[in-house]
Formats: sequence, structure tokens, C-alpha cells
Amino acid sequence: RPGPVTLTMAVEINDGKNELIFTFGPSGSEFLPAAKAWFAWGDLKPRRGQTPKIFYVSPDGRYVEQRPIEIDLARKRTKVAIQHFSRYAAGWGPDKFSR
Repeated sequence: RPGPVTLTMAVEINDGKNELIFTFGPSGSEFLPAAKAWFAWGDLKPRRGQTPKIFYVSPDGRYVEQRPIEIDLARKRTKVAIQHFSRYAAGWGPDKFSR
């Protein structure tokens, strides 16, 4: 029987890119079915004509946009399905889903 697991989360703000980086651990932990997670982006500066976006940040630094389940503009947060713990980023982008 597996022992207890300690979950970790760190959030960094990158003012230069106007993004938040979320790092969840233990890295690589997988969820089946996918877990639904809210990402808060209220600390980001709004960009006119753009919507908040959530990205998976791959180990080689590529940003892969995640399809939102729900965007809560009043609470400044977005819900997405995540398949595993890793690094994710919140930022701004065009209204259209680009994946």
C-alpha cells in the first residue's frame, strides 16, 4: 500500500512577461480522469482585447495552451483540466483558443 504523498505548489510572477508560473509537485504525478484546477490570474495586468490564458510549460520551455473549462472574470480565475502535476503559466492572449 502506498504511503502518504506531500503535495506542493509554488507561484512566481514574471513582470517582464506579465505571467504567473505555477509549479505543482510531486512533478509528473498523473490523474485519470484529469483533475480540474482553478488558476487565479488577478495579479496580472489586463491587456485590452485579450483574455486570460492557461498554458502547460513543457520541460523544454514550450507553452501549450490549455482549453478552458470555465473563465470566471469576476473572481479573475480560469478552470482547466490537468492530466499531471508540472509547470503551468497564466498569461494573456487573443480571444480565440489557439491550440
